[in-house]
Amino acid sequence: MFRRSPLLSPVQLVLVSLAIVLIAASWWGVFNLEEGLTILTEEYEGLSLQYIQPEGGYDLPGVIISHGYGGSQQIMLGYAYAFANSGYAVMMFDFSGHASNPAPMDTDRDSLQIDIEKAYQALITHSEVDEEMVALLGHSMGSGAVMSAGINNPEKYSAVVAVSPTSAEVTDTLPRNLMLQAGSLEGDFIENAQRLLEEAGGLNLDYESEAARTFVEIKNVEHISILFSNQSHNLAVNWVNNTFEIDEKSNYRDLRIIWYGLHLLGWLIFIPSAKPFIKFQYSSTPEKISSLRKWLTFFSAPITAVISLFILTSVLNTSEFLGLQVGGSLGIWFLVMGLVWLLIGTKIKSPRRRYISWGLLFFLILWLSLGSMAQFTWMQSVLIPARIWRALLIALACWPWKLAAAYNLQGSGGWKKIGLWILQTSVLMVALIATVSFVPGMGIIMLIAPVLPLILLVEGIIGNQFDDPWVFSVGSALLFGWMIASFFPII
Repeated sequence: MFRRSPLLSPVQLVLVSLAIVLIAASWWGVFNLEEGLTILTEEYEGLSLQYIQPEGGYDLPGVIISHGYGGSQQIMLGYAYAFANSGYAVMMFDFSGHASNPAPMDTDRDSLQIDIEKAYQALITHSEVDEEMVALLGHSMGSGAVMSAGINNPEKYSAVVAVSPTSAEVTDTLPRNLMLQAGSLEGDFIENAQRLLEEAGGLNLDYESEAARTFVEIKNVEHISILFSNQSHNLAVNWVNNTFEIDEKSNYRDLRIIWYGLHLLGWLIFIPSAKPFIKFQYSSTPEKISSLRKWLTFFSAPITAVISLFILTSVLNTSEFLGLQVGGSLGIWFLVMGLVWLLIGTKIKSPRRRYISWGLLFFLILWLSLGSMAQFTWMQSVLIPARIWRALLIALACWPWKLAAAYNLQGSGGWKKIGLWILQTSVLMVALIATVSFVPGMGIIMLIAPVLPLILLVEGIIGNQFDDPWVFSVGSALLFGWMIASFFPII
């Protein structure tokens, strides 16, 4: 049933007003990041690019910025703004198969070098850019790509910054002026950076020889948070400045994640506070099942998913299912877990048509809170057509899990619901770790695993206003389909 009230209590009115202020302020902060910059969206030989430079600049040194696996232009914006505010012309792009680029990523990753070359050619078409002064920066997968580009084309690139570096055939002279960075919380990448530094001839700060080398450990960050580190951004700019004999030091501060956090907080305050205006409530209580059956299924469902995917992977190449690297396999994992939990451990009731419509509204609210600002701060949240149909299929695969979870949470309140959320999140994380351990090729999902508790928490807070399993499951399944389809590369 629906319950409507035209009035808010004084406390709710204050909270709604605060939420609106937070949301408005966060959007102001994000768009203010572009102040003093010229930003152009371009295309070069089928590659979509974003060009950023200081307004009115000319004879500018250039830098090409490359993201990592599952990344996008948006997540590298901290480096782009730091360089652009320091007088550089910046070219950004999405690698093939990533974010807004529908071209499939080839398994041998030759497309990485092709895309960097296109970005270079697009950069030097700008008359403001001094093509004798061009540097490269890349993260993770992109770090290996820019190091290789610097090795193969030393006449084009005067400096290379490799953040969370993977591998490349470095020498004591190539690539020119190499900086390596890794977060103090990403141990494997620290070891890899130290190995690369040794292979590149060791520490050398002689920029004039074009064989300068260094490794910097960025404090208190891991593989993703390093991309939001002001220390990482400014060290990268200063290294390239030294290469080009530019005396200024960068002190740029990246506030993207703060504005994104304030935006999310605003929505989390707004939705519960505005609930007197509109609240959807399930009119009947869930059917009871035995506690033993309920809990046995709760724990056995993810175990069954791990075993099933392990067996299936040994027979079929599931890593390319739906044309998404790993993402399709993850959809199968959620489908198996959800079906076991739903069919054995849950008693469901038939939905009404309007429940599905309200589920779509729930997804829209989730996307507005989590995705709308992400497009301008850290991820490509607007899906291209090549990803939309994949998102819908993965959402369908996730739906049994989300429906079973919603039925188990329905009717719970207060600390009980919080306890169930913590337990569900913990079991999910353990099961995903087990999947990585036993199923080949699934290790990349640990890149998104740290954000899953936050996603589950947000959907739980907002979904509490729609206390119906069908409404919750439709909105939440669409959210997970969108997340998986937006992250994993098209192959």
